[in-house]
Amino acid sequence: IAPLGHHTFDSTHIAYGVVTAAVDRGPWMFEASLFNGREPDEERWDFDFGRLDSVSGRVWFRPSERWEFQVSTGRLVEPEELSHGNIQRTTASGSWFRRSGDSFTALTAGYGANAAHETTRHAVFGEATRGWGPTTVFGRAEIVQVETDLLLHGGDPVSHDTAPLKDAVGAFTVGALRDVGAWRGFEGGVGASLTLYAVPNALTRTHGDRPVSFQIFFRVRPPAGAMGRMWNMRMSQPMLGHAMPGR
Repeated sequence: IAPLGHHTFDSTHIAYGVVTAAVDRGPWMFEASLFNGREPDEERWDFDFGRLDSVSGRVWFRPSERWEFQVSTGRLVEPEELSHGNIQRTTASGSWFRRSGDSFTALTAGYGANAAHETTRHAVFGEATRGWGPTTVFGRAEIVQVETDLLLHGGDPVSHDTAPLKDAVGAFTVGALRDVGAWRGFEGGVGASLTLYAVPNALTRTHGDRPVSFQIFFRVRPPAGAMGRMWNMRMSQPMLGHAMPGR
């Protein structure tokens, strides 16, 4: 379930062309990327190649196998098809993960900022997941600043006075998942969650007074490959056999 501020936390959904270099030194890792930051058009069956005109950088700090922190920023050149202008996107996050046998605990907190269209919008979230055996429970609290003028009028700000207009929307989610069986390596699970929202007076016309949503879902996971499940993995991963501090 994506957080409300996922457009604030991620760099770009799709990029046709990415070059990344990283230096891994003990608990520290330094990354830099050059990429095409423009979102593709609505024709999904072709390729929208372009210049590698956007840049980003990230610093990771992993003091132990359980703790992981990162700070990153990127400058995206004309990323939106319908909204012109560049975006400076910055994020910071920290996570703690412990696995013991068939149980695990995961905690994550994140912050993001989007600087575009003469204003900066912020988002923050914290979430926790606890799994033991076939049962998993999870929760998330989040706050995101939204583009009020866009939500109310369905378009970009029409003047400089309305450009900075923004309001904060909050959400609190709780849910659970239960594994129900496996077949030839495929794993199935049934889950549900409930989300309560807090909205300002300016957005009650579009969001309602006390909006509530719920989700009921069935999850299917394919068989795990030779590397196993993607536990705490990312694109720029240290080479196999990299020693963590204290090991």
